[in-house]
Amino acid sequence: MQRQLVEPLENRCLLSGNGLVGYYYNGTSETTRVMTRNDTNINFNFGSAAPVPQITGSYSIKWQGQILPPTTGIYTFYVDATDGVQLSVRGTQIINRWSDGSGELTGTIALSGGQMVDLELDYFNDTANGNVQLYWSAPGISKQTIPNADIYNTFGVDYTITNPIAPSGADPWVTYENGEYYYAYSDGGALYVSASATLEGIGTASGTKIYQPPAGTMYSEDLWAPELHYISGLWYVYFAADNGNNDNHRMYVLQSTGQNPQGLYNFKGEIEATADKGVPTATTAFPIDHWAIDGTVVTIGSSNYFVWSGWDGTDPNGQSQVQQNLYIALMSNPWTISGSRYVLSQPTYSWEQNGLPINEGPEELAGPTGKVFVIYSASGYWTNQYCLGQLEYNAGNPLLQSSWIKSANPVFQQAGSVTGVGHASFTTSPDGTQDWIVYHAHSPTFDSTGIRDIHTQQFTFNADGTPNFGSPVQDGVALEEPSGTPHYTPNFNYPVYPAAPQAIVATSAIVHAGTLQINFFGMQNGAIGGISLTPILIHHVTVVTVVVPPPPPVIIPPVKIATIASTVLQSSPFSIAALEGLAALSGNLASVSVIEMTPEPVRR
Repeated sequence: MQRQLVEPLENRCLLSGNGLVGYYYNGTSETTRVMTRNDTNINFNFGSAAPVPQITGSYSIKWQGQILPPTTGIYTFYVDATDGVQLSVRGTQIINRWSDGSGELTGTIALSGGQMVDLELDYFNDTANGNVQLYWSAPGISKQTIPNADIYNTFGVDYTITNPIAPSGADPWVTYENGEYYYAYSDGGALYVSASATLEGIGTASGTKIYQPPAGTMYSEDLWAPELHYISGLWYVYFAADNGNNDNHRMYVLQSTGQNPQGLYNFKGEIEATADKGVPTATTAFPIDHWAIDGTVVTIGSSNYFVWSGWDGTDPNGQSQVQQNLYIALMSNPWTISGSRYVLSQPTYSWEQNGLPINEGPEELAGPTGKVFVIYSASGYWTNQYCLGQLEYNAGNPLLQSSWIKSANPVFQQAGSVTGVGHASFTTSPDGTQDWIVYHAHSPTFDSTGIRDIHTQQFTFNADGTPNFGSPVQDGVALEEPSGTPHYTPNFNYPVYPAAPQAIVATSAIVHAGTLQINFFGMQNGAIGGISLTPILIHHVTVVTVVVPPPPPVIIPPVKIATIASTVLQSSPFSIAALEGLAALSGNLASVSVIEMTPEPVRR
């Protein structure tokens, strides 16, 4: 998101905290940003005045950054505010009053001393007087305003992501549980699940192989579109497979042996209906064991239904079918269909018939008002016109087409250079406040090679409770990352160069999207070491990157960073001596060496 106004960085003490970045918005929904600035702490009594001159009327503010707990123990956070307030610490929401009100609220969380963690405070005011104060207490720490020395704004960085988030992949299934995005995928011969603390990290996180079928079975090859569902206390994986002949594609189920979605699974077998109902061209002369792919679970009330894409099975010669319908059946347990299959949708509209008449890739989407939707893909995936359609449950027997409202037009389709969009799944931001769609598109653009990449973007719901997916965001366009995305701060030793008349030192770092970003403070005419330093204007010199291995925590061997992509945000330049014998770069900036870094463990 482009900033309208950014205040200059203030004087800061070397190796000290520097406050939180504050995003100021007109209106209460945190959508129309008018200013971004650094706030040393949150202790404001705005009264009837606007918090910044650009605010007109009601307003909202989002403060983000990190805090450095000085001791280990249970911390109590206090927010005294008028109107709406939400506080999240380390990705956990501990205070939530997103409505008009007043008075002090509290929340607790366990924190480790010396380990920086994320903090976000959201606030809105639509009454006459505005005030908001943030305090904490902990073992040995009385209730106090959080000291500026323990608050960091990560230099006001706007964290963004760009599409595609994975360079290759099809039929992406992503779900968020227990602080992780789990991404289920197939390489055709085996099934994998990767875990990432960030949505944009699913494409680079290492996958764990959870299942490879034995050779020589009807489900040994062509494993397609796995989905990962948590049902009745266990994980289930639904996938399509065959014996190398597409005519034999059927749906199968795995059941986890425990709570780890990347752990061991038992093969439960094929999931199939026992009879046909509501299939206009079907006869009793043909077996019910029909071609099936893209199975998913849809919950309506207290019942689970299996929904999938299949052929009607009316060809007396058993030859490949052309039209793919959506079918629905009642489930008696997570691996068993209890009765007949019913036609849920047929590709009757012209936009469902590009390439071939196809309805596939059904996925449940539960709306905030209680509505249940099945979002499906239409037309051939190899066409640019591949798109998403929508079925809305409208009461009655879910097995009957008459209980569903089908949209007459696509609800998400190609735009600009993003084509062939479809087979979506739906997830949330880490803090649960946003809805995100994950889908695949053609790669390369406009080319029907069958190769696809993975995209994501936020979506909303209309006033009538229906989803509003908008249009596909173009490749390379910066999007604000999902709200509440964690950024882990490695602990590392600072390099010490007391002999340098002018020097720089790495003073903070974050892990973001698989990359370590290190920020540097600049100082002049001072020594680095155990003596007092005279603070000067801080020069924001960033970003250098090194690849950070995935968790578990590791010590990265000493690595020399040979280049710095630098931006000096102050008007008066200064020179930094070359360190470790590396040549000074353009702008009189030098490379440095990082001594050691220990990434924080991913939260579980």
